[in-house]
Amino acid sequence: MGPCFAAGETRIGRTRLPAGLVAILTNTMQLRCAIAELHHYATTVRAPDRPRRGIVYRIVENWEVDALGHKLRNFYGSKLEEVEADFPFLAGHFHLLDDSTISHACNRHAIAEGAHPHQLLEVGDFHLIPEVVDPRNIVEFSVSKNMPRVVYEKAVDGRTL
Repeated sequence: MGPCFAAGETRIGRTRLPAGLVAILTNTMQLRCAIAELHHYATTVRAPDRPRRGIVYRIVENWEVDALGHKLRNFYGSKLEEVEADFPFLAGHFHLLDDSTISHACNRHAIAEGAHPHQLLEVGDFHLIPEVVDPRNIVEFSVSKNMPRVVYEKAVDGRTL
């Protein structure tokens, strides 16, 4: 990994992050650079046993929990309590971008897919992820393989990401 990634913090407060993860919470330029380095790692190191690398770019705060709850009420109405019981959204959780997420995006979203076309991602789009991943940008929430699936969309420079 490059110098921007390496300069990330290995702790958030008293919590030590798992090996291979760093936190870059306030320095936007360092975050953009580290995401570019992470993208390079994810797309060039192809070994199936490659060490995991990732960046915590935001900690979920109360405003985000409230905004997510409001957004999900629009999707689920009275069934929201069932969703919250299975997938609690709590302040203090981390937003994380890791090499497997980038690999997935490059493999699944870098080409148009037949019946379910995706927005084609470009290398320069990855630094926008922290801006796009915001409860106000959720357009779909579902459960797939017993995991929450959240779809975000945001208009950026005349494109919808």
